Amino acid sequence: MGNAILEAALRLARSEGYAGLTIDAIAARSGVGKPSIYRRWSSKAEIVTEALTRQAERDIPVPDTGSLRDDLTTALLKVARQLRTTDGDIVRSLFAEAQLNEKYRPVFQAFIERRRRKVRALVEAAILKGKSKSELDLELIVDEIYGTLIYRTLVGHAAISDSFVRLHLAHVFRALGDAIPAMK
Repeated sequence: MGNAILEAALRLARSEGYAGLTIDAIAARSGVGKPSIYRRWSSKAEIVTEALTRQAERDIPVPDTGSLRDDLTTALLKVARQLRTTDGDIVRSLFAEAQLNEKYRPVFQAFIERRRRKVRALVEAAILKGKSKSELDLELIVDEIYGTLIYRTLVGHAAISDSFVRLHLAHVFRALGDAIPAMK
């Protein structure tokens, strides 16, 4: 039942847009009653967030091959490719929802944190591998890695092309190369 609801919500959000998505439509498409939906989720935002979380876990894994440069490049290219689809529109809508809805905000932050946690672990492993004693702010590094993609997603002033992702990461690697030898 839960999977049918998540799949229906994501299909509808992709085809009709997040703004037009309703619990009634999700219930009708999934063949589940609204009370069953509301027992598990309190809003369409929560349903779509869980659906995107599951999809990201399956389709956009963060690799861990031991090469920080290769792993981050692979992961960010996949994220950028997803953001160029209708999923990017959905993510933008969820960002807006999180700013307007205090009850939903922790759910969205948890969604974002799942991705951040994986990248943070890769960077932390690189620091340990390089035996760096530097006082690095891991949260700031992760912000720098993801921040530019999110900014372009939200503002829409420039493309999130593969070449942009590679250029962005080249800047990040250059800036952090002295502090994290494994980034060189």
